[in-house]
Amino acid sequence: MAAAGYTLLSIAWGVFFLAKDFQEQPVGIDILASSFHFLLPSMILITFYVPFPLSLKVIGLLTIVPPIIGLIFIKIDAAKADYLLWRKISYQAVHITSLCWGFFFLWQYIKATKIVHPEVEKL
Repeated sequence: MAAAGYTLLSIAWGVFFLAKDFQEQPVGIDILASSFHFLLPSMILITFYVPFPLSLKVIGLLTIVPPIIGLIFIKIDAAKADYLLWRKISYQAVHITSLCWGFFFLWQYIKATKIVHPEVEKL
């Protein structure tokens, strides 16, 4: 399940970057909105990864909130500055979530291999 989630997340990222390339053209907003169709199920599927603690699962699910708010702002024709703020928060949320996952996997690797820095061994 989690592998399917990461696959969908990579597609969502590709669409995010495509929307960023076209942000000055009207098609950019439509592309960004369609990327959410991949982001939503990807984050839900990734929460099925059993080794993740509950906190990482919640962070992943909270990553869905900023794009939803951004899409609502698009739908109600809110000011462009408001929409762009939520778009920026959306990008940052996915980055922060990815960093949290990365630190978790690094922590798991260090724990599994019991890597200790040489200076620590001397103490």
